[in-house]
Amino acid sequence: MIHKLAIAMGMLILLTGCGKYEYRDPVGSVKINYSQVASSTHKKKTKVKQKSASELVKNIPDANTKSPETIAVIIGNKNYSRYNSGIPDVNFAASDAAAVKQNFIQLLGILPENIIYLEDATQANMISIFGSEKNYKGKLYNWVKPNVSKVIVYYSGHGAPSLNKKGAYLVPVDASVSYISETGYSVDTLYKNLGKIPSVQNFVILDACFSGDSGGGALFKNVSPALYKTSSHIKNLKKSYLISSTSVGELSNWYPKMKHSLFTYYFIKGLQGEADTNKDKDITMLELQNYVQSQVSYRARRLNGMEQHPVFVADNKSNVIVYLK
Repeated sequence: MIHKLAIAMGMLILLTGCGKYEYRDPVGSVKINYSQVASSTHKKKTKVKQKSASELVKNIPDANTKSPETIAVIIGNKNYSRYNSGIPDVNFAASDAAAVKQNFIQLLGILPENIIYLEDATQANMISIFGSEKNYKGKLYNWVKPNVSKVIVYYSGHGAPSLNKKGAYLVPVDASVSYISETGYSVDTLYKNLGKIPSVQNFVILDACFSGDSGGGALFKNVSPALYKTSSHIKNLKKSYLISSTSVGELSNWYPKMKHSLFTYYFIKGLQGEADTNKDKDITMLELQNYVQSQVSYRARRLNGMEQHPVFVADNKSNVIVYLK
């Protein structure tokens, strides 16, 4: 029986046959025997532990929402440590992004082919999607149907203030926080470029804090927080809704029991129907805001003794986001 070598999901798996193997060279001068401990009649079955699905994707309710022209960008930046830059990982960013993607498809009616999905985005990835400070025409711009498409941007990962000038930045996994203004992706650039895209409406959802701290520890080592040049990542944007997991200077908490961030967990639970306070099967922006703010602020205090106040910025909060069946 031939030995086989397979690689799956980042794990090296050795699959072997059973019995005795013998090798002879052509002239018979060398003889090598290979014996295995297990026989073909007494194979051990190796149980592979299956990764349990998140609660947020197990029982997604049916919805009547249709969004065939909506374009979504979903980014989950988790694995910062692989770049050895001293930036701590964001433990649940990948599971947050995956759950958001599935719920956007089933609850918001976004077509899978209209989703730009990326885990562990580098600065180059972000520029290619959103454009740069000098050129706003990235992949997202090219995917939008002018005056037809809506745009939804969801980001889970680190945010950071600048050390040398005012500004808030999304932190790519290959960034250096000491040079964040050069290696990060400016939130102001994101907002400006979205404003130049000919979409009919934009939703920006940021599950990140911009305080210089995180659930995994401080981003800046050996630097006093007094030196952070913080500025608000919260803006009034033209034709846009902005949802932020935190107010200025706050920490975005994790929810280890649920294996998600605190904000994303309740954001999705709200979309799934928990925010429907009047039970009319329609979830408005105002209902979602009231539910998420109440749950997140309470749980942050109860779990960690910390303040966290999600922010919702919208001109019209009576707009229906989800139509449940």
